[in-house]
Amino acid sequence: MGIARTGSRRVAVMLIALLVLSVAPLPAAAQDGLDDEELALIDRVIAALETADSSNYTATAESQYDSEWTATLGGEFFSATTESATIQTNEMVINTPDGLNFQRQVTVNGSYEISDVPPGSLTLDGEIRLVDGTVYARAAYADPNPDLQPIPTGWTPITPADLNVWPGLNMLNEPAWLFDENRDQSSVRDYGMSRDDLAAMFTETALSVSLETDTLPDGTPVDVITIVLGPESMALMVDETADDPIGNLLFESATDASTRTFRYMVDENDTIRVAEYVDNFEVVDLDITELAQAPEQVLLNMTTRSTNRVEYSAIDGDPVLIEAPDLPVVVVPEATAQPWWNDRVFYEVFVRSFYDSDGDGIGDINGLIEKLDYLNDGDPATTDDLGITGIWLMPVAQSPSYHGYDVMDYYTIEQDYGTNADFQRLMEEAHSRGIVVIVDLVLNHTSVDHPWFLAAQAGDPQYEDYYIWTDDPPGYNGPWGQQVWHTSGDRYYFGLFWEGMPDLNYENPVVTDEMYDVIAFWLDDLGADGFRLDAIRHLDEDGPIMENTPQTLAWLEDFHVYVHTLNPDALTVGEIWDSSDAVVPYVGDRVDIAFEFDLAGAILDSVRFGSSNALVRQMSEVLALYPDGQYAVFLTNHDQNRVMSQLGDTDKARVAATILLTSPGVPFIYYGEEVGMVGTKPDPEIRTPMQWDVWDTTGGFTLADEPWEPMAANYQENNVALQTFEPDSLLTHYRSLIHLRTAHTALRTGAMLLVESSDTHLYSFVRYDADETLLIVVNLSRNPVEDYTLSLDAGPLIGGENAAVLYGPGPVAAPQINASGGFADYVPLERIPAFSSIMIQLE
Repeated sequence: MGIARTGSRRVAVMLIALLVLSVAPLPAAAQDGLDDEELALIDRVIAALETADSSNYTATAESQYDSEWTATLGGEFFSATTESATIQTNEMVINTPDGLNFQRQVTVNGSYEISDVPPGSLTLDGEIRLVDGTVYARAAYADPNPDLQPIPTGWTPITPADLNVWPGLNMLNEPAWLFDENRDQSSVRDYGMSRDDLAAMFTETALSVSLETDTLPDGTPVDVITIVLGPESMALMVDETADDPIGNLLFESATDASTRTFRYMVDENDTIRVAEYVDNFEVVDLDITELAQAPEQVLLNMTTRSTNRVEYSAIDGDPVLIEAPDLPVVVVPEATAQPWWNDRVFYEVFVRSFYDSDGDGIGDINGLIEKLDYLNDGDPATTDDLGITGIWLMPVAQSPSYHGYDVMDYYTIEQDYGTNADFQRLMEEAHSRGIVVIVDLVLNHTSVDHPWFLAAQAGDPQYEDYYIWTDDPPGYNGPWGQQVWHTSGDRYYFGLFWEGMPDLNYENPVVTDEMYDVIAFWLDDLGADGFRLDAIRHLDEDGPIMENTPQTLAWLEDFHVYVHTLNPDALTVGEIWDSSDAVVPYVGDRVDIAFEFDLAGAILDSVRFGSSNALVRQMSEVLALYPDGQYAVFLTNHDQNRVMSQLGDTDKARVAATILLTSPGVPFIYYGEEVGMVGTKPDPEIRTPMQWDVWDTTGGFTLADEPWEPMAANYQENNVALQTFEPDSLLTHYRSLIHLRTAHTALRTGAMLLVESSDTHLYSFVRYDADETLLIVVNLSRNPVEDYTLSLDAGPLIGGENAAVLYGPGPVAAPQINASGGFADYVPLERIPAFSSIMIQLE
């Protein structure tokens, strides 16, 4: 009998959900044995709990939870987090012939602070019910907070896995015990333990057991039994079956200062009237370096304290029934018509690193033309090309830098790459193979060597307002703390990224006119199919506000109209490196699609850690936020460490590719990911030459003695030549999936429904349209999965029960289709192999 206390498993779920912790030695033991009087008091508490099992009651509780943790990296302060919350709870327990029914209403008022992040709110109102074996929940953050994961605002049946998908539900006073098969025992609510286990914990880890007397406010005399447990009790919180390694390892690392106090106020009838719980938890200098994959030693220190007082009242007479809530009607979304770009798979090319045609050690446009047949040979009947149907070119305009993002002439192709005529020939050759080409357009800034800036720097009044100048720097830094005001003589100019990239001034309409001319030149004269738009959230600053300003959004609205006036079919892809909810306002009226950075991170995190939780959360948010399919899905790009370096494993890279190429949206592949190129920052080392062959020093990239940048470390093992005819290679996997995507409209433009898996090592979903339904199952684990089920409450399936494998191991069983077009407890294969990908066509 009792409401589970705050501060137990919530430590893991809410506080450090992104850390993987190492195991520390168990703390010191409790006292050696209890005397007969102390054992009798424990027996009395357990008996009172047993009596409560068959009773009906209401309870009110108020809890206080406070925590603080700090981390050091290499001996230096790295980050700190504090949390504080007050939780008020009202609940009702009704025992029926069919088992326990339960209702709980929770109000949370709290806050948190994280280093270098504005304080946030943890304020939430919610309710949870258990009715006839089904658990329902609804909750809402009273103060919207973009840093918190979304939670279901309407009544929703939930499973244990949903507590990971929606971690905010754990603020409903830790409802995991509701799913325990022994939930009819009230003591299960005490840390998920049966009465026997609770008695064993009291007996084995108690530091003291005492008895006092007291009087309740209503005049009822009570015996107060207090049980103080030592730190060994924390280790008993470990649940090896739970998908919560963080919480488990934290509990195993508790110090001697960690104690737990249970105080039960029992009346003359041995009925528990009030229960109080106090938890003190501490971890000191816990070394998490290896499991956090940190470059230097990381030490974690944490303290938490939670208090909880629960008052119980018996329900006399016939209790009020707890009823199942009215659920919203499940609507299965229909696949919608989508623009031409949703039929494409794009490939990001850094021309300097793709292929050198003239032997100078630098890739060029003619080299790219020579390799177009590798990307797509133009023959739909062949499958030995990669099969991509779109190319994104990193900047190809004249620039003083190797990367090209500081343009000095928007109207001329970079001389290292070729000529304007070469670019026009590239467009012809690409189009003849069914490939569209978009180019990187740098709107935010130019090079300091651009004639506009040189004239402005010299004081030319015609060009001075092309940039942002001041006589005295305003005294603020950029979004990530960088210097943004740079000296030029006795003046300062604004450059968000660095002093070599002065920002253009879009408050000056002449600058807009100039850039409109640039846009017209690339679309009309050179024939580009659209643009990838670099750093556009920073276009038009408002003093110290340098991201996502109303001025930026307004400018892009006009830009969007202008581009589509020139070419209604032109594609614009925005780089807004921000959270999903910050990206969405750009999509539709300002850019056609935008890169989904949060989803990319979630894919890699789920693959890295072998758990679908992060990916299910983020994909759910993406599906809810965006117009259908109007986002660019990717794994990494030229600004990020390569996939193989992040995952360190070809098998993991393979399942990441599966998720990328079967997801909704428009896929983008960074060149070389298909053969497993490696590379970590600095930037030149994630932009190394393409690995074509095993040639010494050059990897088939150039006939020069040396390429412009040394080849990546694994070029002789991971290259196109070695993987082309290898059926199990990463390249073959990419080719197969791209061709499958091209062949199946359900993968390109179909709707998506996430499928619930009983095992979080599996990530599963259906893609469907009017013509077909495809089920994708990905095992993220290095171990086979055998004991699992897949369920879809409602879906697009009608009638028949046929299943055919399009990709991966088989044969498979067909599901039993329910009246809502879904299925329950489906097991397509008895054993899902490690790191496998399965695509099943359901009919």
